[in-house]
Amino acid sequence: MSAETHEAPDGAMEAAIAWHVRMPAMDAARWVDLVAWLEAAPEHQAAFDRVAAADRLLAEAPVLRQPARETQPVVLARRGWRRAGAGIALAASLAGVALWTVAPRDRQPTTFATAAGKMQTVRLAEGTAIVLNGDTRLTRGDGERSVRLDGGEALFAIRHRADAPFTVEAGRYRIVDVGTVFNVRRDAGRLMVSVSEGSVMVDPDGARLALHAGEGLTIDEASGLATRWKAASVGGWQTGELDFDQATLADVVAAFHRRNGAEIRLEGGLSAMPFTGNVRLSGETARDVEHLARLVGVDCRREGEIWVLSPSKGRS
Repeated sequence: MSAETHEAPDGAMEAAIAWHVRMPAMDAARWVDLVAWLEAAPEHQAAFDRVAAADRLLAEAPVLRQPARETQPVVLARRGWRRAGAGIALAASLAGVALWTVAPRDRQPTTFATAAGKMQTVRLAEGTAIVLNGDTRLTRGDGERSVRLDGGEALFAIRHRADAPFTVEAGRYRIVDVGTVFNVRRDAGRLMVSVSEGSVMVDPDGARLALHAGEGLTIDEASGLATRWKAASVGGWQTGELDFDQATLADVVAAFHRRNGAEIRLEGGLSAMPFTGNVRLSGETARDVEHLARLVGVDCRREGEIWVLSPSKGRS
């Protein structure tokens, strides 16, 4: 519902401002709370849209020319909002490394790409937000309700609309939200989807695989083979918490590279070594790589900017 058709009461406007101030540091659970608040009343969405519009004005013109009060958006006159809004527009905040981007409102496809070790949060209309992990490329379609994940990993917090479901394209597969927070990773010929809240439908025109909160799915893109698994932690990579279930050491190395930019080479067949467990990144690459080597019982050395893991010489 647009702000033009509903005048938001003061209480809804104050709440919308508070949500915007908190957004850069929100985790997946708080995104779910935001979506619930937006869906609770049309006035909430109207207030949120007005605050978002003011945020864009602040980003485009940090110094506002003053102002006949009647021509200023109401939200700009609210207590403390001007400072808070400018902070959101300029913040590089999420876990100290995320860059916030407001997706352009035109109808042209827009591509967002992150370097290894960097994260970026893209905010779309209606409270939808997408957090890109490092080494990720995502393209927004010709509207606000569809994107394409070309490679890498992203966490989606979606405000569901029954008349216009949000769609993620990944290779030849589509993922359609049913009101949810979910994670999508695509690399090495595999597509991995895990759900934190709500549900998604994977490949709605084909296999119609439904995933609910706490469930994950891996699809081999070449063969189409799909494997279900339990998703204990969804989007934990935002804070450096990496969980693996029936993965390989190659998967772990790829996750390290996306999250902290580490270049790691595996020798002696270690790529296929099975790995199930949790790794907590400290933010110090040397410490994290050496910890991984000790964890799996392999040798670790450094060759220039590349870390090399090889079978332990002490093994029989």
